[in-house]
Amino acid sequence: MNNSLATQIEQLEDVPTSSFFFNYIDSIWQGVNTAPMHRFCTLMRKMHAASFVSETLVLNDELESERAMVQARLKTDIKLTAKRLTFFDKMPKSHSWDDSDLSNDNLLGYAIIVYLEADGKNVCTHMLEAVVKPPSIYNDNSFIPVTNYYIHNVRLFTTSVGDANNNRQFEITGSFFSQQNNLTSVCAHACLRMAINSSPFLKEFLKDDKLTNFKINELLKIDFSSKDKQVGKIPSDPQDSKSGLTNREMTRVIEALGFRVHSANFLENTNIEYDHFLYPSLESRCPTILFVEGWDVIGGRSIAHVVTVLGHTLNSDRWEPEARTGYGNYPIQPYISTSSWCDHFIICDDNYGMYVTLPTEVIRNYIVPSKNPRLHASAVVSIVPTEIQIPGYFVEQFAMSIARKLLEKVKLVQTNVWLERMQTPNLTCRTLLQRGVDYKKFIQGVNKQLSDKQLSDKQLQCLNALPEYVWISEISLPHIYAGNKHKLGDVVIRANATPQECLNGQGLAFAWFPGFVQLGSSPDAEQWPINSHVPLIRSSGPNIQEW
Repeated sequence: MNNSLATQIEQLEDVPTSSFFFNYIDSIWQGVNTAPMHRFCTLMRKMHAASFVSETLVLNDELESERAMVQARLKTDIKLTAKRLTFFDKMPKSHSWDDSDLSNDNLLGYAIIVYLEADGKNVCTHMLEAVVKPPSIYNDNSFIPVTNYYIHNVRLFTTSVGDANNNRQFEITGSFFSQQNNLTSVCAHACLRMAINSSPFLKEFLKDDKLTNFKINELLKIDFSSKDKQVGKIPSDPQDSKSGLTNREMTRVIEALGFRVHSANFLENTNIEYDHFLYPSLESRCPTILFVEGWDVIGGRSIAHVVTVLGHTLNSDRWEPEARTGYGNYPIQPYISTSSWCDHFIICDDNYGMYVTLPTEVIRNYIVPSKNPRLHASAVVSIVPTEIQIPGYFVEQFAMSIARKLLEKVKLVQTNVWLERMQTPNLTCRTLLQRGVDYKKFIQGVNKQLSDKQLSDKQLQCLNALPEYVWISEISLPHIYAGNKHKLGDVVIRANATPQECLNGQGLAFAWFPGFVQLGSSPDAEQWPINSHVPLIRSSGPNIQEW
């Protein structure tokens, strides 16, 4: 929240002991659910926070709109107070922000805590906004990303410290977090905000600086004076009153902002593995909202909740990807999706906090979802630019079909050791979105590094004709993918192709494997200068501590 200054700085102090956070939370938190605040402080403790600043904020437009919505909802005067907590990895030498020795690198995270009061009593305390740098380990005077954590949805945020007379702006790269107040915002609001505000990809298309609760309610035309358009829950609400947002309403918000929704309902289509569907969008830095359902045994009620998926962990030593096929385990897959090497999805859950890890197997549907009492994935919504016609999951199915046919065809006319090794049912596939110009640069860079031969004029012409966005399905072998983080070819499909065009074979733009390439729908394969495996496409460079 970069446009809100403090009325005054109330605290600037060091973090003395590990028990400090528990005592501090008890002193400032007036609400019921302290889990997000504890999670925020846990991350600060793990990243060796050395000092923090506590400030009471001047109410800006966003905070005033929050107060006005709650006031209309509760039909009484509401007092809103906002406190900003900002944590650093060292204690500043000076209390003057103009010449402070702190840099952007010293900033670990900030949180905006909102207190709502009516008649002098606390109605709600919640974390309206927080940004924390991705989990890192401090070593040799620098922060090193946690091993095998891949958080794709992080971007640059600006925040302020200080009052009108003594202030400074800081920049931090991280993911956005928000907690519902259950009065004028619910978990769906929080997920929409966390998804869209965290994505560097979607930020390019977002007209406003960020998505707010007020903007969501405005787009949905929610009138808090009307009982049939309420969100959240208060004791005076009628028993059958609306308490949350539906999947359709969330889609309306996403589309009104100028984005497209790629979704799957696992209650209706039980053939789709939830992680296989969401993984391509995740690798493409397009955030995903995951719907989970279950039965609360203690409370005796059904549970329906949404969380935002921002990244994943990778375990390159997993036994399951190959063993599932080798031992004929259910479900039998025609290829190995690289999502099989994901141990966890990194999520933000507004009930429990930011950067928590969800074990991929915990919510898998082993039985029909509608009959499953355990917590399970029920649906997924991926948010993508409007130009992207077809979901990455279905692209991957087309790409693998094309790859099989090409590998079968080319072995009749030419061969090399890598093509021979690829004649196996255990091919792997990793699908992600790329700009056409970026993919061309990638191919030219790899060719320059690995080959002394030039791409032909026809091959360059085909690369130059790629549309703005393309889906890249990277084909590899299990040990080349897991051990080398490399691939043995790409199937490139136009992201603006319709599903019908893909079914008709008109979506293919380009496909290469060691020694040969197919240009678009041309029936003939050409010689290709790259004859070995090459690195995977990385959205933000390799992880320093990768295993």
